[in-house]
Amino acid sequence: MFFSDDYSEPSFDRLNEEEVEERIDKALSVIEDGAIFLALNSLEETVQLCIDYDYPEEGLKIVNAVLETVSYNSDFWQYKGTFHNTLGEFEKAYIALEKALELNPGDTETLINFAIANEGLGMIDESLKSLSKALDIEPTNLDVLLSLASLYEKKGMSEETIKLLKKVIELEPENSEAWYEMAYSLENLRRYNEAIYAYDKYIDLEPESYYGWYNKGIVLIQMNDFPNAIEHFEFAIMLNENFQSAYFNIGISYLTLEKYDEAVAAFSKAVKLEPEDDFAWLYLGKSLYGNNKTDEAIEAINKAVKIDEFFQEAYLVRGKIFEKLGRRTEALLDFNRVFLLASASGDERFTNLNLDEIYPPSSLTGDDEVYIETLNRIDKLLLVPEKGEEALELISSLEEKHPDDTQILLRKSLFYFEFGQYELGMNSFRAAVSKDKNLQRKLKKDFTGLLDSGILKEIIEGK
Repeated sequence: MFFSDDYSEPSFDRLNEEEVEERIDKALSVIEDGAIFLALNSLEETVQLCIDYDYPEEGLKIVNAVLETVSYNSDFWQYKGTFHNTLGEFEKAYIALEKALELNPGDTETLINFAIANEGLGMIDESLKSLSKALDIEPTNLDVLLSLASLYEKKGMSEETIKLLKKVIELEPENSEAWYEMAYSLENLRRYNEAIYAYDKYIDLEPESYYGWYNKGIVLIQMNDFPNAIEHFEFAIMLNENFQSAYFNIGISYLTLEKYDEAVAAFSKAVKLEPEDDFAWLYLGKSLYGNNKTDEAIEAINKAVKIDEFFQEAYLVRGKIFEKLGRRTEALLDFNRVFLLASASGDERFTNLNLDEIYPPSSLTGDDEVYIETLNRIDKLLLVPEKGEEALELISSLEEKHPDDTQILLRKSLFYFEFGQYELGMNSFRAAVSKDKNLQRKLKKDFTGLLDSGILKEIIEGK
């Protein structure tokens, strides 16, 4: 059973899904009939169809069957590697493509796919070698140039990326992919005016690309041109009404311009589209506070820290709001959490910190393991008011072995604040901060405007 006549001059761009699957079924029938060798050309056309229309599993069935009959065919080894790459099976792809290169070491398409397999296996240098060899063979091959540029960009080699992309554009001035990648690389180098030009060229070629409008808006934010940025984000939303990131950055722009009503509207849409976006909830809270809606602001920030209990900035912002409302104990509770998290992130004992538990047992042994497990137990007890005394007993037991430890002092102050013993809590808080100069430097570096808080200023300066 043969069907090579079906392929006089195939026009795959006109095929619909049903037609593609019909051709694949015919190819599989040929294989079942054992007529592979005589129908090799038509089978290869079907394999190419599977590549073009993204049917990797079906393509592999055909390729594997062909290779059982003609194991010396480099093209089919290359196709096999291509399908495995598509499926993310990079080890299998590597083996198939290595075989293809043994049979035909100078095939550019195989070298490109071999580079993809190497990259998928984390062998970046080998991927670069493969693409460089392909470029030596075909210096004007656009796929090679773009693949090599992409790899350079991933390695943070933006200047080298731009040189390659300029070559692509010289060869094909209307290559939209090259303009997009060029803009991105220029943005990374903070060459914003050039990035704007490149994004404009991309948008001219791809006017319905919402990412093009959006990314240009991001560059305009970097240039502090917020009104123009908002216009570009709105264009992106016209093209994709559910583009959450565009709403978020509209909110950022309006918040920066102190247009709080507009910021609230944008962030409200952002959290509606992605309810688990902790940053969107935080910035909604900031916008509501700017609009003098304090209770709603606190409620929004509460949602942010519920999503991420390690969200230092959210605790800091909420703490400042509490302070301005005169709710000093609640402010100190939040500031305490900021210090607690900041000190843990700079402590070598917490290098295995994960986000599932505050201080997991990890792989540490001996005293360190007991120390971390005890802290974890204390943290859980502090969440239950009736367990407060038990938490304090554990804090005291740790304090005997680790006197003046920042982590313990901060938990001690947290206990006192939670149970209304303000002065004792403040004393422990001051002691923790005064004994950890690295923590002070970290907080001043990481949190802009930290000393806007009068309480924190008093604590940090030791008053």
